[in-house]
Amino acid sequence: MNRNPLLPISAEHQATYERDGVVCVRGMFDQQWCDELNKAVTDAVEHADRYEYTGPSNSKDFVSIIYLWRHSGLFRDYILESPAAEIVGRVLGCQRIRAFQDHLFIKPIGSPHIMPWHHDMTTWPMSGHQVPTLWLALSPVTQSNGRLEFVAGYYKKLVEEHTIFRASYLKGDFGPSAAPVCPDFNALRNEPDFDHEIVGYDLEPGDIVLFHPRTPHGSGDAINAEHPRIGLSSRWIGDDIRWKHREGAVDVPGLDSLPVGEHPSGELFPVVWERPASEAVA
Repeated sequence: MNRNPLLPISAEHQATYERDGVVCVRGMFDQQWCDELNKAVTDAVEHADRYEYTGPSNSKDFVSIIYLWRHSGLFRDYILESPAAEIVGRVLGCQRIRAFQDHLFIKPIGSPHIMPWHHDMTTWPMSGHQVPTLWLALSPVTQSNGRLEFVAGYYKKLVEEHTIFRASYLKGDFGPSAAPVCPDFNALRNEPDFDHEIVGYDLEPGDIVLFHPRTPHGSGDAINAEHPRIGLSSRWIGDDIRWKHREGAVDVPGLDSLPVGEHPSGELFPVVWERPASEAVA
């Protein structure tokens, strides 16, 4: 299984992420990663009781398990030894990338589950921009099985306005209580004065989508799907992230808190990739 990306991260990847807050990157993982991770997914579903933490939308129609990497095995190997951290670091232009969270999503064939529009920054007790999500496809992903869609470039408006949305999931409400709810972009997409493109990507196993923590995204159901939709998300910490107390943020298991303004570090946030000293970043 490859440790480094199979192909270089290009200037186009970097520019697309900066412009849109989301970029699709293909061909960076070898087939063995996909095969072994799919075996690990099957085992995780069959032995779900070994994992202490589930995501806020976990249900019979939508598997959502988090922090699998804290257990020994292939999910941990993926976080610590796959190309994922380097991909993140090179797209974002970071000096150093730390691991944070992983999140397994399975949308079964026939699932009516719809993920409402939201952004991930709602739940993080952090400030900064470099806490992205890398979403790795482990099955074919199409519109029929609920591919993710993103509002390209919208994150810039939210950054400029210092906006964090609040959100409601099966497990409750998240984000600041006085914050606005994320708009329903399905209703807005055909409005003549809506000037943002909504993008989605058909994916094959091994393809990834990397997106900014304030990029709004959502997904449809899998009622007419031919394949389950299986994705492994990972969240990473770059150079500019600092701890920040925020109403409605989720707890990080094993951590009571950190001083405001401190960069997360230690065994819960291990360094996985560092830019070689021979490469200077302005």
